[in-house]
Amino acid sequence: MKDLLLNLLAAALWVSATDRSTAGNWLLGFAVGHVGLYLIAHFMPGVGVQAYLRRSRAVVRLVGFFLWELCLSNLRVARDVLRLRPQYRPAILAVPMEARTDLEITLLAILLILTPGTLVLEVGETERLLFVHVLDAPDPEAFRREIREGFEARILEVTR
Repeated sequence: MKDLLLNLLAAALWVSATDRSTAGNWLLGFAVGHVGLYLIAHFMPGVGVQAYLRRSRAVVRLVGFFLWELCLSNLRVARDVLRLRPQYRPAILAVPMEARTDLEITLLAILLILTPGTLVLEVGETERLLFVHVLDAPDPEAFRREIREGFEARILEVTR
């Protein structure tokens, strides 16, 4: 947490040094601060910012993966909607989760809900199952594997 505050302080210093308080300049200051923390971790390994840097890289990977999946899902749904004879294979699937905390489960559910073609119906807390309605699921086991190896793996990388 203190590393995030250091990064925010570096962003604030950047904004005050450039005398432009715009969202883009704050992001640039945050990125410059992040590079500074990376250099500190590289040249002084005992400082202890490695965990913060690892998590921030994991957040970037999660966001990038989500945006990629969002684009792919939009294209798949658009293709199915524009077909003359759509061949949907809808299904309600129980997806076992490794996610344990409320934050992990909530993030997984939100990212799935935001992805076109999927809708989280229920979270089975005792069995750690996520019940998901899928618009087109030709291979249910492949869909479960995609969730585990895609969204869930990246969420766990961020939170653990």
